[in-house]
Amino acid sequence: MSTARTLAALPLVALLAALPAVADEGDGAIPYPEDEQDAPAPARPARRRVVEDDLRQSVEEDEERSRPMAPLDDPALGLAGEVLGGIMLLDSSRGALDAQPAFGLRFTWELGRTLEDALLHEALFLDVGWLWSRQWAGTSAVFGDSSLHAFTLAPAFGFSLGGERSPVVAFLQLGGGLAYQATRISYEGGATDVSGVKPLLQYGGGLRGRPLINENGLRLSFRVELTRYRRHYMDDTFLGAGLGLDY
Repeated sequence: MSTARTLAALPLVALLAALPAVADEGDGAIPYPEDEQDAPAPARPARRRVVEDDLRQSVEEDEERSRPMAPLDDPALGLAGEVLGGIMLLDSSRGALDAQPAFGLRFTWELGRTLEDALLHEALFLDVGWLWSRQWAGTSAVFGDSSLHAFTLAPAFGFSLGGERSPVVAFLQLGGGLAYQATRISYEGGATDVSGVKPLLQYGGGLRGRPLINENGLRLSFRVELTRYRRHYMDDTFLGAGLGLDY
């Protein structure tokens, strides 16, 4: 009988022995929201970083392709100097045209090179010019010998002939400046010097060429033009050409 009671009490004893262990497991700290916030954030997946890097690289490549290449293809300064020569058809108070030789100098700045637009890069330029001619009028007894100087500043716009990279353009020009005239009036027994300055309007057009001479960007500069100069009520017409260098 005592043996049976002992066997029946064994499960109860085992259950009582296990209770302290269960209690120890339940004594752990209860996590609070503040503790959860202090936990380190999970690392960003590596695949997401790769996608973002590829997207950034694609945007940078698109910007690079959209950047104008004209300044890199032709990095020359765009400065030119030319000697001018031709015929000046001078207007006169008699109403007739007086054909006289004319000479001068011209300096060109291709100001379109300061712009990133590919069209303006090759088309827009500015001329600073001086042109001289001479006029004689009168009789053997009384006559006037005049030197005419035209100082001008004129922007121009060129239209490419034969493709975008063609070295020849047709251009139109409009500008202004000053006309200086020095006249010596000679007569029997003496002479009188008279001079004056008047505003000047310049307009015209022609062909301009810039063929490449060497790989360093040096070019031959030439021009054939028809240019009119309006000084006061008179219109003079210059038919001529220019030749020089461009870099």
